[in-house]
Parts: sequence; C-alpha cells; structure tokens
Amino acid sequence: MPPFRPLTPAQAEMIELSPNPKLVLDRQFRVRFINRVTAQYAYIDRDQLIGRNVWDCYPELRNSVFHQAYQQVLDTGEPARFERYEPATDRWQSVYAFPCDDGVIAVLEDITEQRRNVNRLRENEETLRLAQEAANIGSFHRDLRTGDTFWSDQLIRINGFDPATLDRSRIGRDPALNLVLPEDAPSVQQAWNDVEKTGMTRIHRLRIRRPDGAIRHLQTSMILVRDAEGTPTKVVGTVLDLTDQVEADAERQRIDAQMQQAQKLESLGVLAGGIAHDFNNLLVGILGNASLAMLEADT
Repeated sequence: MPPFRPLTPAQAEMIELSPNPKLVLDRQFRVRFINRVTAQYAYIDRDQLIGRNVWDCYPELRNSVFHQAYQQVLDTGEPARFERYEPATDRWQSVYAFPCDDGVIAVLEDITEQRRNVNRLRENEETLRLAQEAANIGSFHRDLRTGDTFWSDQLIRINGFDPATLDRSRIGRDPALNLVLPEDAPSVQQAWNDVEKTGMTRIHRLRIRRPDGAIRHLQTSMILVRDAEGTPTKVVGTVLDLTDQVEADAERQRIDAQMQQAQKLESLGVLAGGIAHDFNNLLVGILGNASLAMLEADT
C-alpha cells in the first residue's frame, strides 16, 4: 500500500473555504481531508479521521451507494452523482463525486428542503387535480412567447378526450382540437384579444361540440400574467362545465312554461264556468217569464 499523503496546506485551505461539505479520499479510501462544514454537518471530529480508511470508521457504509459511487469514479475516471436518504436523521443528501490527482473528492449537499418542497408540490397538485375533477373545472395556460398550451387532465376530459391517450403536443396547435361552435368562435377570439391586449380579466361563455357530437356549455375565466418587467408572458384560466346547470335551467323553464299554460287553461275554465253560470241564471229568468206570459195568454 502506498504511503498516505495528506493535502498540502494550499489545497486544504482551498477546500476549507468551500461552503459545501467536502470529503477528500485517496485511492485506498483513506481520508485526506474533511472541511469544517462537513465536520459540523456530520457531527464528527475530523482530526480523528485523517489518514484512516473511511469504511473502517463507518462500517455501515461499506458497499453502500457511497462506496459504489466512489469506486466507480476511481475505476472510470468519470464523475458520479447520486442522492441518498438517511432514515436516522430524516434527511436527503445529494453527493457529487469526481476524480482528483490521488483519489476522489466528494461534495455533499443537504437537499432535504428541496425534496420536501417537491413532495408538497406533488401533494398540492394532486389535491388540485381531485378538486378540479370533483367540481368539473379544468385549467389551462398559454405561453405567449412560444405558443405552447397546457390543459389540465380535467379540461381534457371536459373536451371529450382521454388524458391517458391524448397527444398533448397537439393542444393549441391542431385545429381538430378546436371544438368551439362556429357561431361562438368570434366572441371567443374577441375575449382572447381583450385579455392579451388590455390585460383585463374576462369571463366568457361558449359552447363546444365534442368528438362524440355532444354539445357542452362552458364558462371560461382568463387573466394575463406579466413578468417582472411588465411584459405579457402567458394567459392563465379556468374552464367550468355548465352543461348540467344549463340543461337543468332549460328543463325548469320548460316546466314553468307548462305550469303557466296550465294556469291559463285553469283560469279560462273558471271564467267559462262563471260565464255559463251567469248565462244559466239569465236563461232561468227568461224561461220563467216566458212561462208566465204563456199562462196569461191562455187565460
């Protein structure tokens, strides 16, 4: 085994100033240097580790992802990167290892907060997806610089497609996905123009014809998003499927019309009955007088 060589003072000073935890190993995995940040992060006495085999000091890490990655760097001369979860501390680490003149330098970064933020974002996205599905509300945005358009899964369903099979690259580009009824198209385009040119928020109703021929009544709400310099960057909006409400309103109006017609007929019946009653009273009087007149004529 070759003799152990610690870092030179100049090399040690350079690594010591790094804001990230850094570990330097030789080809026999002996610790050549550990900077102060590493010692604080791992709660270790770095002076006790210099010159010792890191796997002897931490036998639980032998053959771990650390060991495998460092060996890969030594064997190939190529950098390696990996992430690792530490259950004991509930922390995530990102490790970047690259070759140096006599071994490996490993740079550690605590990415626990990033991981938690990603998980929270995923949870929020799932909550939003379920809420949109429950309320039958879809969402969309269009990048005004690239023309790229995004539809949420629920908006894809509202338009009559399957999120699992639709080629999303077609959205906003394929005319076959423009399902707006021709008579509604001018007002829809005007709503888009108002939002893009004036920045005003628009709420607009329209109808679409799904691929299966079904007509759906929708309500869109759109806003303009600007960057820090005030330049318009995208239009963001929601789409609410009002079809059930529209159909329920139409049915209610039909029933109301029928009730009004029935009330009119009932009123006419009452009026006719009253007229008949009054006419019958007149007839009784007339017939009575006629009978008296006939009796008087006979005498």
